[in-house]
Amino acid sequence: MSKLTELWNELLEQNPLNDDLCYVIEYVDSLREVAGLTLLERDPSNDDLCYVIEYVDSLREVAGLTLLERDPSNDDIRYVIEHVDSLREVAWKKLLEQDSLNANLCYVIEHVDSLREVAGQKLLECDPSNHDLQYVVRRIDSLREVAGQKILEQNPSNDDLCCVIKHVDSLREVAGRTLLKQDLSRADLHRVIKYVDSLRKVAGQKILERDPSNYDLQYVIEHVDSLREVAESMLKRTVDEILSDMQSVD
Repeated sequence: MSKLTELWNELLEQNPLNDDLCYVIEYVDSLREVAGLTLLERDPSNDDLCYVIEYVDSLREVAGLTLLERDPSNDDIRYVIEHVDSLREVAWKKLLEQDSLNANLCYVIEHVDSLREVAGQKLLECDPSNHDLQYVVRRIDSLREVAGQKILEQNPSNDDLCCVIKHVDSLREVAGRTLLKQDLSRADLHRVIKYVDSLRKVAGQKILERDPSNYDLQYVIEHVDSLREVAESMLKRTVDEILSDMQSVD
């Protein structure tokens, strides 16, 4: 009899708590299945079932079914969606019956490839916020343009506009023009320069008018051909001033 088997038998003789069994499931590979079976024969909590789902492949489906037949929280259902392929559709339908529908849909879009598009379609029908729509824009190619258009129609923030600029080719220019009317950070201007060819010069000019850092000047030199000479001249002046200050200190 192996040492592990001896220890396991000793543990069983001591009527282990469910927490003890979960510890074995998480840390002792060779005893996972038998510990999981023992746990399932008791009255496992939802958290206990999640341990079985995560660590015991052979018991994943039965633990998932047990969890779904209870009163699972949204997090419990998400756990099943994420880990139990065979129960994904059942869990997905149950999740849709819960509260906070949009948050659930965003979770599925972010984490479940096979349900991403149908979740995106449903989200677009549920009065989505711009935050919700960003999930669609970032993750679902086929719905990217319609979600981006909805963002532009809903008083977008700079972050919303930058998301559209980065991910929706067909809406880049209109999103960029809207963004340039706002109070922009340097990072926003860099994003316009990087993604919107037609607005590169305008964004670069705004940077040059803002007491640009050396990094800003290098960015303009690298990306905005029409402003390269001006930015190089400004960078040279900055470097000359630094050298002059250093000489004065000496």
